[in-house]
Amino acid sequence: MQRIMPPLKIHTWGGLGSQLFAIALAFDAREKFPRRKIKIVLHTGGVTLRLPEVTDLFPGWDYEYVSDFEVSSIESAKKNTTVLQQFKRRFVARVKAVVISSRIVVNCNDDLEYSHLRFWTLACRGHYSYRFVNRNFYELLDTALQNCRSIENQEFGDCLTIHYRLGDLLTLDQKNPVSASAIVSESSKLLSVSKFDSLVILSDSPEVARDVFSGNTLKKLFAPSFNTFEVMSCAISSFYFLGTSSKVSFWIAAIRSSKLKIHSSLPKSNRTQMKYMLGSETELINYYE
Repeated sequence: MQRIMPPLKIHTWGGLGSQLFAIALAFDAREKFPRRKIKIVLHTGGVTLRLPEVTDLFPGWDYEYVSDFEVSSIESAKKNTTVLQQFKRRFVARVKAVVISSRIVVNCNDDLEYSHLRFWTLACRGHYSYRFVNRNFYELLDTALQNCRSIENQEFGDCLTIHYRLGDLLTLDQKNPVSASAIVSESSKLLSVSKFDSLVILSDSPEVARDVFSGNTLKKLFAPSFNTFEVMSCAISSFYFLGTSSKVSFWIAAIRSSKLKIHSSLPKSNRTQMKYMLGSETELINYYE
């Protein structure tokens, strides 16, 4: 029966961090329904334009691409208040409720919703980021990152590595990055209690990030221009990792904790997120304000 069913489509929006949650879900769904075909649907739509990256890490999956990003989508959504449009919203909401209750579409954002997945489910739509991630997937992801590295091993010594994502966060009202003062404060605490050879800032805006951390006490400060794979690989293998509220930071800290058993720091607001990902609290992740 499963073989003749249409493929289970797992939809995902956002950057590499979000795409990885979709792949982790696909791995679990394949174990649950080994005879079911699965397709990963990669959307470019959302608050910002995000292109597929995960295909290079996991090329073996069947992918479908949907180009649905619109620059004006945010403003049009704010103005979407006419009576007809409100009626359409209510109608669509009711249809969605029926479809979800029948398990034809499942959100799968957490473990409870994942338990609703059935062999007749046609699509999963959500962020999938409050699910427990199997340790085997962390192993596979770490191996895939090592295989995709496009740079030679660069020695930074016993470094404190900071993932400081900026990019669209600098200009969008909808997204608020962890304040620079909070990261600088936490890095200063770490520098005062541990001996690091260097400070490595991994950012999509390296020049801005360099200015933010230029007052640190270490003479060696690096702000390399790495792609996302290189950022993750470097951060995973560093002596200590300080992350922000980015899904890429979550994956880095999770691999370090689950596989390598080494410490990281993340914002306190992401404590629940990590507890879901890892299945329990861990002393290997410290949380800062």
